Amino acid sequence: MEISEISINEVKSKISLLPIKKVEIGSLHRSRDVQPRVHPSEKTIAEYQGIYQEAWESGNGDPQKCWEKLRDAMDPLVAFEVPSQGSNGSTLFLTSGFTRLKALERLYNDLENRKVATLGSFAPVRVLQGMSETWAVIYASSANSEFFGERMTAADAANAVKNILRISKGLSINAIHAIVGTKAISRATIGRIKKGLEESGQVEIGDTVISINGTPAKRKPSPGKQEPPTKPEAPSTLAPLAENLKQANGKPVPKDMADIFGDETIQWAIRSFEEISVAMSPSVVRAHRHVRPVVFLRLGELVDELRGSLPAIVCPTCRGQGCETCDSSGHIPHRDFI
Repeated sequence: MEISEISINEVKSKISLLPIKKVEIGSLHRSRDVQPRVHPSEKTIAEYQGIYQEAWESGNGDPQKCWEKLRDAMDPLVAFEVPSQGSNGSTLFLTSGFTRLKALERLYNDLENRKVATLGSFAPVRVLQGMSETWAVIYASSANSEFFGERMTAADAANAVKNILRISKGLSINAIHAIVGTKAISRATIGRIKKGLEESGQVEIGDTVISINGTPAKRKPSPGKQEPPTKPEAPSTLAPLAENLKQANGKPVPKDMADIFGDETIQWAIRSFEEISVAMSPSVVRAHRHVRPVVFLRLGELVDELRGSLPAIVCPTCRGQGCETCDSSGHIPHRDFI
C-alpha cells in the first residue's frame, strides 16, 4: 500500500475498528528505526506499570480476569503485520505503544519473580495486516506525536523525521511536517536534517532505500533477479578517522577518543540481536513451546541496554580524562544524555 493511496487519518480510523488481540510480547518486533522516541521516559514507564499493576491485582488472582482487567486498563498497542520478502511469513512491527510495552515487560518480570501465575506474557494489540515497512514508520511517527504519553521532544521529532527520510523516498518537507504533526520541529529544521542525511549518504540515492533494519535494499529489483539474504557486517578493525565522527550534540569527536566513539563492536552486536529477533517469527516461537517468552523480553531489554550504552558526548566535567561523573569512561552514554 503506497502512501498516496490512502491518508494517515483513514489508516487510524481503520485501526480503531480492529478487535483487540492477545499477542505474545515476544512476537512483537521493536525497531529503533520505527520508534521515534530517543529515550523513553522512565517516569512514564513507571506510571504505566503502576496502572497495569493495579488493573492486574483487581482480577483477584484469576489469571483470565487479571488479563481482562489489564487489557482494558489502557489503550491497546498497535502493530503492523508486514509480509516478509521472499517467504510466506510476516513480521509484527510494533508501531504504537513502545512505552506501554516496556511497562508490561516490567510488570510480567515482577510477576514472574513473585511466582504469580500469568498464563504467559501477553499484550493487548490491534493488528493491521497487509501493510508495508514504510507505513510502519509513517504511522509510528504520526501516532507517537499526538496520541499517547508525554509530548515529543525536539530530539524525538528529529528522530522521527530521520526515520521517515530513510524509509520513504519522494515525500515533501510539508508532508513530513504534517506526518510528525508536532510543534517541536519546524519545516526549516526538517530541511536541514534532510540535507545532512543526503550529504552523509544515509538517505537513498537513486533506487536504493534503507530498510527498517538498516540494510540497503532495492526499491524495484530487476525482474527475475533474487537478492541474496544479508547478514550483519562484522565490525571494522580499522581505526576510525576523528574528523568523520560527531558527538550527539553535533560537535566533532576529539582525536584521542576516536577509538571509543568509532568502535563498531556494540553496533554490530545490536544488528545481530535484531536479526535474531526478526528470525524468531511467531510461527517459530509457537513451534517451540519450551522457549519461555521471558527470553524474548530480555533480548529486547538487552538491545535497549546496548543502545543506551553507546557514547553520546565527551564528558563535560573531565573533558574525556575520566571522573566520577562519567564513571571514569571519559564519555556520557546515550542513556544519560538528554
